[in-house]
Amino acid sequence: WFSKQINIQTNLFALLPSVEQSQQLQATQQQLAGHIDNKLFIALEATHADDVHAASAWLQTHIQASGLWQLPKAGNEASLAQAFYQQRVGLLAESDSHALNTKNYQALLERSLLQMVSPGFPVTEQLLTEDPLLLFPRYIMTLGDQLDGNLRMENGLPTTLYQGKTLQLLVIELTQSPYRIDYQEQTQAWIASTKQQLQERGINSYWTGTLIYASFGTQSAQQEISTIGVGSSLGLVLLIW
Repeated sequence: WFSKQINIQTNLFALLPSVEQSQQLQATQQQLAGHIDNKLFIALEATHADDVHAASAWLQTHIQASGLWQLPKAGNEASLAQAFYQQRVGLLAESDSHALNTKNYQALLERSLLQMVSPGFPVTEQLLTEDPLLLFPRYIMTLGDQLDGNLRMENGLPTTLYQGKTLQLLVIELTQSPYRIDYQEQTQAWIASTKQQLQERGINSYWTGTLIYASFGTQSAQQEISTIGVGSSLGLVLLIW
């Protein structure tokens, strides 16, 4: 090891077959991880829309004062298309998904070319650079039929009505790596306290993101290590006795 003749591989993806270890695939995995890992998704739920809006405003102020998170940069998010564009990775229209699953690439290309030359569809250089097959615009075109007018933007946040209750989504960004144990401990304590305060306001909150799962994994690992350590010590004492 000291003579640098032994290379210790710490990348878990190295356990995959060689076909899955291409540089392009690794770059894609890193890009996806960087896009998702530093975000926390919060859904607020209440019977009355005014309560959700008030809780959302309070939560954003509470987030800024904590120093543990940062709100996304303010921008023009008046339309759902702009909000969905931030999460465009993996959003596919049903027809495009079927074409990819059946490896019908010719139909996918023809559909993209037809949309590109359509006079009613504006195509920009940036759009072609980021989405050359125009997958996201087709997803947005089919999204309206699926939502049935239920999803809308209120105060710059996606809002919907589900089973008689109003839900609003807030996406915040982490200020540190979600895998730092000290940061996990600080944020988990803050989340537990914030959940309690929201509950006192009559607001149900649902939290998800890489940080939540990483923190749970860290706690499980610590408990397992403690259990194994205690068991090993007791076994050693018994053997010596």
